[in-house]
Amino acid sequence: MENSTDNVQSQVFRFKFNQELTDNIDYFSKLHQHDDRTTYKEQWKIWSETPEMVAIIMSETERLNRLGYTENINEKMYRSSRYYYRKKNDQVKERATFVRSSYNVSKEFITLMKNYIENEKLSSNFSPKNAYNNFVETNKEIYENEIQNLTTNGFSNEDALLKIKKTFKNQHYQSIH
Repeated sequence: MENSTDNVQSQVFRFKFNQELTDNIDYFSKLHQHDDRTTYKEQWKIWSETPEMVAIIMSETERLNRLGYTENINEKMYRSSRYYYRKKNDQVKERATFVRSSYNVSKEFITLMKNYIENEKLSSNFSPKNAYNNFVETNKEIYENEIQNLTTNGFSNEDALLKIKKTFKNQHYQSIH
């Protein structure tokens, strides 16, 4: 008896262009980003009929047809170019490096923070901001060593400062609640 899974092909629901074609479409889209619709379409026709692009498009057409794509590839490319690549923002917003960092503030430094917070909790001027500023002033040398420790482990100076500040405020919050 024949196994039914031997004859089943995996069905592709999203057909992506290869990297070479994607790069070309992206370049064209950025070049003509501010063209009106008619000019954009005229320029697309001229560009897509250049010998270089004809060869790339033919190769990609064959590849996608082998994968099972049955629609018009030229229309798919134009739509992608006009409505996705043209409006795509090239500047990727960078998150702070410490968000997913596997390196953290040292345990000794956190213990120092906790002890400081516990000792200062009863003072009348105890707010996270004031407590942090006082902590930094009181423990200047240790604070600077911790910044140095973080920067040698891949943090920028700005991210190291922010990491310590967030850690302190988190410890502060946990001590109150």
